[in-house]
Amino acid sequence: MTLDVCPDSYSNFPEDGLPLTCGCTAEAVKHGFVYGANPYMYQSNVCRAAVHAGAISSRGGQVVATPAKAPMFPAVTRNGVSSGSSSGDAGFQITVTTPSPTPTLSTPVLAPATDARDRPVQAPIAATLKSVGKVQVYINFATASDRIEASSAPVLNELLATLRADPAMKIELVGHTDNQGGSTYNLDLSERRAASVYAWLGQRGVERERLRSSGRGLLEPLADNETDRGRALNRRVEVKLAN
Repeated sequence: MTLDVCPDSYSNFPEDGLPLTCGCTAEAVKHGFVYGANPYMYQSNVCRAAVHAGAISSRGGQVVATPAKAPMFPAVTRNGVSSGSSSGDAGFQITVTTPSPTPTLSTPVLAPATDARDRPVQAPIAATLKSVGKVQVYINFATASDRIEASSAPVLNELLATLRADPAMKIELVGHTDNQGGSTYNLDLSERRAASVYAWLGQRGVERERLRSSGRGLLEPLADNETDRGRALNRRVEVKLAN
């Protein structure tokens, strides 16, 4: 049975009836008495009982109530709603959907380390690619530009050496930025910076079919963009195995 609006109580529904699906407004959950702790005595307000059970929030929502009996309806305070107690009688059970557990990684994803000046510490490129399948590469670009600074030569040469040591290796270069500026601006900047690294490697003999480049802008930060340290960690080119 389905109703757009839940009844004030379950009093008029048969003890052997079908489950009732109905809707509760934000206003409907504010008023009424509740007896029990799921199951609830038939006189309980259905919407208040649903909040008590944890099936919906104070904003309301859809409710499924099924006829149920219990030897006792105990008084329990739960989810901001206090229920009363009553001796056993007919009542109803509120269906509570348990959210699926959030998948967890066996190994936590941690932001790279920083030095005493809050600058990212570059992880070994070849070893990290081999063990993890990706590595964050910290290349210095001119501010708001895709021009690679000369100071980036050591890390770029390490990446080049990694590719030369394994001629079968294919990689994707993914640009990332901090949150300074709009999302469209940062997406374009991240794409151009990754493309600059692509071009740098190509100019030094790495076959283009071994390389791909793309950008994610500010969408995938590793650290808090509210600090200089966090923003420095987020400005990076991620190198991923693409074999």
